[in-house]
Amino acid sequence: MVAPLNGFHQTNLLRYSERADIKEGLMKRRVDNFRPTEAGDITLQLPLRYGDVIVTAYVIFQGEITNPEDYEAYKPLAGASVESHGGKYLVRGGKFIALEGEAPSSRTVILQFDSMEAASSWYESSEYAAAKPIRQNASKGSLYIIEG
Repeated sequence: MVAPLNGFHQTNLLRYSERADIKEGLMKRRVDNFRPTEAGDITLQLPLRYGDVIVTAYVIFQGEITNPEDYEAYKPLAGASVESHGGKYLVRGGKFIALEGEAPSSRTVILQFDSMEAASSWYESSEYAAAKPIRQNASKGSLYIIEG
């Protein structure tokens, strides 16, 4: 994940590295080698997940497709909107094995975004607004965002 830091203090990064169990030497080299971009921001590439840093968010759909033809029309519209908001598909249906409890719905889709804000922005976007009613009419299920 890449996170813009906008003046994020180096000691916060070192504190993050301790919580994330990243070796101090590795983090110190990354901190010492930071260079501002043209806009004056600093970009850090790490598996960010704690405290005052950006946490990845996942949009999860689990449901049943009730109108396969309409759902096929939904896919390219949704895909373009996800891509334009920096998201990516991690799961698009596929085989599954139920290990415990009830088997999941027949269709599971998992999207990854850089943050809860990015995922919410995608869902509320004008690009996705064109696709959303198609999915809602072509399927029954749950759609939610979860931090990860």
